[in-house]
Amino acid sequence: MVEMPGEDLLAAFDSALTDLTQICVRCPFNYGVMDGLVMLLTQLLNVPQSMMARYMIESGVWNMLWQRVLQTVGLSESELEDLTDGDADRDERQKMKKKVQCLPQWTLLSQGGLMAALQVMLRIFTMEPYQCVPTLCSPDSLPMVCLSSLISEEFLEALGDCAMLEVSHEDFASDILTNVTQLLCFPFAIDTHAAMLSAVMATMEDCYIVIKLVIGCQRYVSQSERLELMMGLVSRLVLCSEDFVEQFVYAETSSGQLFLSKAFSSSSSPDVKGEALSICTQLARSSDKHLSMIKKAVAGEKDDFQCLKALLGSSDVVVAARASGMMGNLLRHSDLFYSVLKNKPEVMRELLACLSNDDADVRKAATFAVGNAAYHTGDLYGQLIPAIPPLVQLLSDQMMRTRTNAAGKRDHSDITHGPQSLRPLVMDTYHP
Repeated sequence: MVEMPGEDLLAAFDSALTDLTQICVRCPFNYGVMDGLVMLLTQLLNVPQSMMARYMIESGVWNMLWQRVLQTVGLSESELEDLTDGDADRDERQKMKKKVQCLPQWTLLSQGGLMAALQVMLRIFTMEPYQCVPTLCSPDSLPMVCLSSLISEEFLEALGDCAMLEVSHEDFASDILTNVTQLLCFPFAIDTHAAMLSAVMATMEDCYIVIKLVIGCQRYVSQSERLELMMGLVSRLVLCSEDFVEQFVYAETSSGQLFLSKAFSSSSSPDVKGEALSICTQLARSSDKHLSMIKKAVAGEKDDFQCLKALLGSSDVVVAARASGMMGNLLRHSDLFYSVLKNKPEVMRELLACLSNDDADVRKAATFAVGNAAYHTGDLYGQLIPAIPPLVQLLSDQMMRTRTNAAGKRDHSDITHGPQSLRPLVMDTYHP
């Protein structure tokens, strides 16, 4: 074997990536022209205790590889300009009414070659995160344009037209969504400076990452462990900005509200359900116009609210606590869910059972929800009578917020300071 100095080897890589005529030959068995180069880069990055990742960044090989991946996606120069036009009207861009043409160039990188290239990027991000994350701070940076294009609706749809696809369309699209999401999670996984993190999130907003992930997950992702990763990123973004809330609402409504329904399905993991509940809570806090969307999501396929009942009665304490907290916010901002509690007594029973849960966070969230259930109207007082004994017991709970909620010492009164008809019951329980 002939050994080459690292600098000479990377110079050769850069030359080949820059001028593909040096290797532009007809590849057999549906391989792409660059597949061999990408495989060799993968092997070089696996050398223990090497500085190859940093050398690749500094030598320009990193940038050229991104350029070739973007070329494989097959967007025209004018369409790329539209993607990076920071002066375009924000509202029109958010609606994403304009479709772009996408013609993937599989002769450059095959499907396997594209996945290998993404693995190379992931490996370099892992080895040199503090050099890579700053490249995500601008919507017109090459890595960000590339990642945004890879999860675009047009590119993911175009994958289904590939006659040489070795796996199903859904699996290949899911693989790409997973790899791109892993790369986009890096700024949140390391100790990123607040200003840089703010720039990264602004870039994700400009590139409609939430919209693309929601639509992509709804159409192509079925495995729960992959959905966990994408749901985690979507939840992180939605919880930090009203602009991301609006993007999520747009994507959810345009996809027929299937994203939240998928997250709340019985096959979803507790982590997925927990993140979806956090999103719903944020939607409830954001505006009462989102409440009908949440109601549809928790109603379930049969519209019988068994989904909501299962969430409140979940054996996973995080899910139960977030479901109770979501109910508290829904009841606080609107009376839309009062009819659900009144007409679905099994849902009310699950909520009241949370008052006696062994977990402190579940009890705290439940007292918040029950207090708000009693605030807007007296229609539920009869059904809330069974809540009085556990509420009285919670006056001595170990958590101060739970005691405060149970005592009703907030901005409004609940059933312990409610109508005259309930006061004797409260007093009889407190002073038998």
